[in-house]
Amino acid sequence: MQLHAELCRIEQMLFGTLMEFFVDQSLFVLLKVSYRLRTCYVTYKTFTKVLETHEWQSDISQINFATGVKLGNGVFN
Repeated sequence: MQLHAELCRIEQMLFGTLMEFFVDQSLFVLLKVSYRLRTCYVTYKTFTKVLETHEWQSDISQINFATGVKLGNGVFN
């Protein structure tokens, strides 16, 4: 359950960061956005490793988590 909460938090951070970049393109915002995007990228790469090694309680939990991880990785590819 905690993995899903972390995934939701990082998805919110990713899309909020992208919206902030499109609204205000000042130098300060660019620096802030680049740091947040780097954090999101590293977190999604960690989630990819967790997806492969974690013992899931149910198939539905694994499918939902995998969908979120693939969405995040797709943003960066």
